[in-house]
Amino acid sequence: GVTANLMVKGSRHNQPVQFKALYPKTGGGEDIDFVFQMKEYYKAAAKTEGVVVGVKGAKVQHPWWNKGKCCYKQINGWANGDSMCLLEWPEKTFFVAPNWVECIVFLSLAHVLFLEQPLCVSPLLKSLIAISTFDHVTKTIGFLTSASRSCPRSHFLRQIIVAFGGSTVISAQEITRVYCALKRLCFKSLCRRMDWFDGQAKMEVFDFQLRSVLYFLVYSLIVYCYYS
Repeated sequence: GVTANLMVKGSRHNQPVQFKALYPKTGGGEDIDFVFQMKEYYKAAAKTEGVVVGVKGAKVQHPWWNKGKCCYKQINGWANGDSMCLLEWPEKTFFVAPNWVECIVFLSLAHVLFLEQPLCVSPLLKSLIAISTFDHVTKTIGFLTSASRSCPRSHFLRQIIVAFGGSTVISAQEITRVYCALKRLCFKSLCRRMDWFDGQAKMEVFDFQLRSVLYFLVYSLIVYCYYS
């Protein structure tokens, strides 16, 4: 992770910056928020050198969540905290094209408002299923390399299942972020993502934005095919 093995400036007995209590105990957002607080605090004091540094040689023993078993409660809690970071640090976010969850929400809303038809009609359902399927197939393909490394002796079908499981973790985070934004009625959080690198990896951000546009074009083509 981007906050793994970091060392921060200050004293453990008189630390001017503290973790905020608003973030969930599952983790998510609080580490990024802490780093941003540290940088802002020392920036105000005109001391920016060595505030946060990476310790490449550090080794950390981190216990598994839920004994290594998949724990969607923790995953959703992490995404909830990450969505809070968007509200705490809006100046450190960037715009992207709608992901598959946001497209489903926008399409469903537009279907009801402009076509004045129920949500159960064929073009809408087919579009939603196709968008979701395309997204998860591409994610599964992306995780296949990692799955083959983690279980090299397993049958290819098992590797696909493992890769698909990885795709559901990302999807759970995306669904939770959108749900939290709608629950808080904070629509400005939609189509925005956290710049975890704080402007130090502009090509990473550009790559994310470009991929989001390409995916959105595919989603739009799917909708057009089913509604035309």
